[in-house]
Amino acid sequence: MDDSIITKKIDSGIRFFLCLLIFWLPYSKAVVESSVVIALVLWIVKRGLILRRFRTIDKKEFLRICAPAASFLNGPIAIFLIFGMVSVLTSTLFLQSLHGYLTKVLEWFIIYFLILEVFTTKKHICIAFIIFIFTSISTVLDSLQQFYWTHKDIFLGYVITDNRATGGFNHANNLAGYLTFVVPVVMVLLFWKKNSMGKFLLGVVLTVLSVWSLVVTFSRGAWLAVAAGGFLFLGSVCFVRRSVRSFVIMGLLIFIFWVGIFFTTSKKQFRLDTSNIEITVAWRSHLWEDSLRMIRDRPNFGYGPNTFMPIFFDFGRAIRGGGYYTPTYAHNCFIQLAAEMGIFGLGSFLWIVGLLFQKVIVQLKNLKAGDYNLKILSTGMLGGTLAFLGHSFVDTNLFSLQLSALFWMMVGLQVAVYNLQKSSIS
Repeated sequence: MDDSIITKKIDSGIRFFLCLLIFWLPYSKAVVESSVVIALVLWIVKRGLILRRFRTIDKKEFLRICAPAASFLNGPIAIFLIFGMVSVLTSTLFLQSLHGYLTKVLEWFIIYFLILEVFTTKKHICIAFIIFIFTSISTVLDSLQQFYWTHKDIFLGYVITDNRATGGFNHANNLAGYLTFVVPVVMVLLFWKKNSMGKFLLGVVLTVLSVWSLVVTFSRGAWLAVAAGGFLFLGSVCFVRRSVRSFVIMGLLIFIFWVGIFFTTSKKQFRLDTSNIEITVAWRSHLWEDSLRMIRDRPNFGYGPNTFMPIFFDFGRAIRGGGYYTPTYAHNCFIQLAAEMGIFGLGSFLWIVGLLFQKVIVQLKNLKAGDYNLKILSTGMLGGTLAFLGHSFVDTNLFSLQLSALFWMMVGLQVAVYNLQKSSIS
């Protein structure tokens, strides 16, 4: 069999395992990790087959063939990885930091580059979109039945705790983090070109269910984050379509939130009572204040990836006494990233995110260029990215295996859409 045919089959295999990752992401960490590993092995085999075609090859050509897929984020990602390695080398917990760098930080970008490698056509991206919608709605329906009827997750048997829906996740805030992408992406169905009435109504139903699922997580930070992401998405759609439908949709979403809060038996159930808010704000403010002291102690490259929890436990106890903190994350991904990888690591991460927004928004402004449906999908994913990062400001999203995989998968798909649109414009 010709090598080119084999490489195409390998691409199909990589794409299959990445779709498997998308499908199982809310339910199984093991499947997520296994899918990434198998897809990476296939990528290495593919590169080996390409190199086999050459009897002799110079160093420059070798590096070109072995390099990951090209994108406008490659430079910032390379800088981030370099700063991460410096952080490992200067870490006070070298082995733990190295393990975290290899198994967590590198996994982020392996997912990103594998997505770019094999999702190269509109058909590929639409397949990923459909799978994401299907598994998202399964999670949403599961969370609603868990909250209102069985009080237990169907797929993994998680029993509801604190009267907050978790779905297949181990905590309500993780479900909320997942839904920060789900809500803007399912809203894409409302604006799909050549949409039949049936598809539009399906989009309405899925949007209502997704927002309602978000409501019963009672994650206040996620509510605000999704509102911001929704405004970005609907504002962008209004700009692209020159239509007022997006404002009608936003009114519908506000109404759903209002109904959800109005019909609750008490503010306490929605965690909106004064005492609950004051306790949460006080705990997080102390946590962030003490974490910032850690950053001041090692500002440049931090303590090393994957070291925050053990170091902060001792650090925090020294400040507030032995019984104040249990081992914990910073509940602010940006502060924790600065504590682990320093100001240089945080700065390069913000560079990646800022460049993503800048490039996608500039492309969206070109009203006459590119595929309309891909443009709408891009706005949905961008709104989800803003919501996810907004929720990360008060939670642990980037340090959760499933949610970090979701984030870098979505970043990869956005850049894949950008590349397709750029190609069509050219």
